[in-house]
Formats: sequence, structure tokens, C-alpha cells
Amino acid sequence: MSKWVLLFLLVCSTAQAQGLSARSVVDHARASNATLKAAMLQLESARWDLLGSESEYDPVLGLNASGQQNATSNVFGGFGGSGGGSVRINTIRRIDYGASLSKHLIWGTDLTLTLSSYAQWSRFSGGGLGLPSTGTGTNIGTGVGGTTPLFAFGNFGPVYNLTAKLALKQPLWRGRGRDVGEANRRIARATRTQTEHTRDRVGSELLRDVLTASWELWYADATVSIQQQAREVATRQRDEADARARSGSLAPAEVLTFETQVATSDQDVLNASVERATRVHELERLVGDAGLSFDELSDEPPAGGGFSRKAVEEHAVSDSLEVREKVAAVQVARIQQKTADDPKKPQLDLDSYVQTQGIGLDSYGDSARQFVGGDVVSGFVGLTYSAPVNDRVRRAEAAKARLATEIAEQHLYEAKAQVLSEVRGALDREAAGEQKVALAERTVSIAERQLAAEQSRYQSGSSTPIAVLEAQNAVRTAKLRLARARADWAESALILDHLSGGLLARYVR
Repeated sequence: MSKWVLLFLLVCSTAQAQGLSARSVVDHARASNATLKAAMLQLESARWDLLGSESEYDPVLGLNASGQQNATSNVFGGFGGSGGGSVRINTIRRIDYGASLSKHLIWGTDLTLTLSSYAQWSRFSGGGLGLPSTGTGTNIGTGVGGTTPLFAFGNFGPVYNLTAKLALKQPLWRGRGRDVGEANRRIARATRTQTEHTRDRVGSELLRDVLTASWELWYADATVSIQQQAREVATRQRDEADARARSGSLAPAEVLTFETQVATSDQDVLNASVERATRVHELERLVGDAGLSFDELSDEPPAGGGFSRKAVEEHAVSDSLEVREKVAAVQVARIQQKTADDPKKPQLDLDSYVQTQGIGLDSYGDSARQFVGGDVVSGFVGLTYSAPVNDRVRRAEAAKARLATEIAEQHLYEAKAQVLSEVRGALDREAAGEQKVALAERTVSIAERQLAAEQSRYQSGSSTPIAVLEAQNAVRTAKLRLARARADWAESALILDHLSGGLLARYVR
């Protein structure tokens, strides 16, 4: 479910309430609703974490190349005033290049294949320190006084070298096994799932709150309308009573009763207008834009009904977004518990490698033949062990992880109980909602008939203004109760949809 789909739910719930275009509502909510935006950013961060953890086992390629020249100068001979000393200059030039490919496996194994080569040129110039000739061996230069030089002169090389090395490192204790190797990836996946449920929960809560605020604004509009109608009736009756008092058919004192009703109606209209402004501000906060213009709602709250108590309770326990979020948190804690003490375990690693190389003069031929023929093969196997003097830290980490899992499980149990309690309460209110609406409609009908009767009696002189005003107040109160009952019925159904996890499915395709 993408963030655009979640944002589209605001269109379904507020487009008619605000009189704005769908695109405007989406733009305002996307840019301004901090809670939804934060949930989206958390999910995006979790997805990047998962991508990073899945890349942990990708092969790593390394390339290197370098060139260097080392030159040294030394003085030979002439020690102790014997004379005949010389200065020797040695120059070595070398080019290195190679490549490596390494891979970390899910069992904790590290494999590294390294291919390297170098070419080297050497030059030795200057005099030499002579030794008496033995008359055997090969002269590679002529020394002073018929001796064989200890050090040769001239240019040597190039010397070519080829080397291949395959190294393996396998942890036998700390860091061993698939549970440890895949821990980061499993935690990242579980965390991503948890943040997805968090995003859905935030979106469902936002949809619930927006719809609730819409029905509350509808009720505030209805209250303002009812109070205004009552004021208009009171004003008309006051004017009629004043006219009758001037004609002498009504006592002037009777007009004061209607004047009081007009003043009371003005106050009721003012209070209803203030309450409506409060509801507008709340809806503005949820949408995220205080500069929007809210008109009177054209839609009325939908009727509830159609809920099966058993089915809703089952869905609430299994499909509630709050419960799903806690289930994912338990899964994260359990994965972390498996490997929490691993970094504190004793270390026992197996290190090994096998290497083949070849070396040749003037061309790669000799070095290649040695390299391929396996004439120069080396190998190594070794064990490395290290451990703390005591394992208190490891036991502490394991205990903390175990307790974290138990805490997450308790939070899950608490969430299930809380959701189930809220669902049962909402089911009771929703079941009573239809009856409340029906009773309120019946009360309005009776109150209207009673008002009509009182008005007829008042016109005939057999009733008093107070009785008429009481009948009018009864009609107004009955209409307000009817509007309240309809809004409460719709909001109870809304809460049930949210708690059972069906609110997003109902309003978002």
C-alpha cells in the first residue's frame, strides 16, 4: 500500500466536507500532515535498512596497481685508511598490480581470492668490496688485484611474478551459523514489516479521526441550523406578541416572555457557532492546512449496522493494525534474542589458505609455467582462540534479550485485550445506535405534534406563551438529540471498522 494510496483516503473522507478538489486535499495532506509524513519516512528508512542488510553478502571486488622506484647509495672499502673505497648506487624499479574477490557467506565464512603480479628491474653501479679469489665459480665482474667481487654490477631483470591465493576464515564459535549470519537481514525484514503496520495504523487512525471530525462538524452545522431556526421562530413570535400587545388583545407583560426566549436563542446560536468553529479548527489540524475554507457539509452521516459480533471480535484480535504492529515487534525481539549474546561468546576461528606462484626472468613464460604447473605451492591452517575470563557480560546480554522478548509479548497480550474491550464497547454502542436514532425520530415527531397543538391552543386563548415556548424547546431538543444520535451511530461504526482492520479496505482501493 503506497503512500499515495494512504493519502487518497483523505480525499474520500474530506473532499465533500471541504468543497475542495481531490488534488488539493492530497497536496495539503501530503505536505502538511506531520504524523502521516513521519510514518512514511520511517517506512522508507526501514526499506533502506533492508536493502543494506541484503547487500551484506554481495561479492566485493578489489583492484590495485602501484609503481615505485627505490634507490640507495653505499660506500665500500677504504676502511681504516686502507684506501681503494668506492661508492655503490643500487636502483630497484617495480610495478605491482592485482585483483581480489571476497565474499561473506551466511554461515559466517569469509572467502577471499587474490591474484597478484609484479615486474621488477634492478640496476647496481659503482665499485665493489673485493675478497680473495678461490679460483672457482663464475666471475660476474673483476675486482681489485685479481679478486672476485662480492657484489655484482649491471642491470638485472625484468623479473616477473604471478601469485594466486585462496584464503578461508571460518568462525567455529562466535559468529558461526545461519542464525547469526542472517540476523541483520531478518531483523531488517521484521522491522520493515513492523513499520508497514505502523504506517497502516497511522493512516487508519488519520482516516478515523478525519471522518469523526467530519461528522462532528456535520453535527455542529446541524446544531447551528436548529438554533437559528429556533431563533427565527422566537423572533417571529415576539413580533406577533408585540403587535397583539399594541392592539390591546395581549397583556404587555406577556411580550417579555418572548423577549427572554429571543435573548436565550441568540446565546444558543452564538454557542453553537463557537462550537462549529472549534470543529473546523480540528478538521483543519487533521488535514494540515489552516487556510482552507469549510462550507456546510452536504453529506449526512451514514447509517451503521451489518456488524456480526463474533466476526468483528475475531477480526479485531487477528487483523487489528495495533495487534499486527505488536506481533511484528515480538518477531523482531525474538530474532534479536537468538543472537544477542553472540558478540560476547568465546572466539574460535579457523584460518587457512592455499597459494601458488611462479617467477621468471625476461618474460612471463617461466612464471606462467610454474604458476600453472603448481611447482610452487604453499598452504596454511591455523586456529585462533580468545575468551573473556568470565562470561557475565554474555549472560547479561542474553538475559536482557530474553526479557525484551517477554516484554514485547506482554505488550501484545495487552494490545489484544485493549482492542477486544474497545470493540465490545463499540459493538454495544453501535447496536444501540439504531434504536437511539429511531427513538429520536419518534421523539421529534411527537414534539412537533405537541408544538402544533400548543400553538393552536394559544391562538384560541386556552394556552399560555410559556407552554408554547416549552413545546418549542422540546422540538429543538429532540432535533439536537436526533442529530447527535446519527453522528454517534456513524462514529461507532467507524471505530469498529478501524479496530477490526477494515477501515482502510473500506475507503481505500
